[in-house]
Amino acid sequence: VQIAAEALTTIEGSGPYVHVLEGFVHLRSGRLPEAVAECLQARDDPQTGALANSLAGEALYRNRQFADALRALMAATRLDASMTDAHRRLAALLYDIGATDRAVKELQIVSEQAPDDPRPHRMLGLIYKDAELYREAIAEYKEALRRDPDMPDRDKVLLEQARCLLR
Repeated sequence: VQIAAEALTTIEGSGPYVHVLEGFVHLRSGRLPEAVAECLQARDDPQTGALANSLAGEALYRNRQFADALRALMAATRLDASMTDAHRRLAALLYDIGATDRAVKELQIVSEQAPDDPRPHRMLGLIYKDAELYREAIAEYKEALRRDPDMPDRDKVLLEQARCLLR
């Protein structure tokens, strides 16, 4: 990716793409402030804005800068509603700050956009369990397991589901 970003610098008008690629490299390397700085330079470009905001939002979220992450992720989903990862990160952030109703809406979008992914239903199960809406939680856990019976956290999901069944 770094080599591709360097090669792009020779092409006129590629600046926003270079910033997104550099931001991605910084993000995956754990250099969060540098990732944000690079991505924010590409956020106003119509071709790179959604991805740049999504990556910046992820870096800001991982750096626990929740207000800024919220703005970036909302901008990403506003610019491109099909950005599943941005919706996923936004749902996690909303859950972390206690905006569970909004998190549920984002998780429903993720569920529709990624029909084989069990994770949104597992998180919905957790939200409903915490709210003591056990029937809803059980249904979400069942859906998570239906989508991927061998999911990595299968044992945890089964335990959470069993606790809801007991209640």
